[in-house]
Amino acid sequence: MSVIKSIQRGSVELAPAATTNIAISSVNMAKTVVIVSCMNGDVGHNTSTGVRNATMIGINLTSSTNLYAACGTGLNFEYPKDAKAYWQVVEYE
Repeated sequence: MSVIKSIQRGSVELAPAATTNIAISSVNMAKTVVIVSCMNGDVGHNTSTGVRNATMIGINLTSSTNLYAACGTGLNFEYPKDAKAYWQVVEYE
């Protein structure tokens, strides 16, 4: 059975196509997973097709002390709204 050593939690809100770095306490990357739950931002609809679109945020562990977050743009980008993601960094012993 794996034992959890640490859990770090937070959230990030980004505009479409925006990126950011998030500082975290140092972890062993080989023993760490990142869990992301995204509340999408609605980018409205394309007036010619009626198709609705949404933006989503992806988050990666890029170093032992950094998360990189990037927000997509959705399709038919007309009425952009920010997206929000909640993240957890779980380090195992």
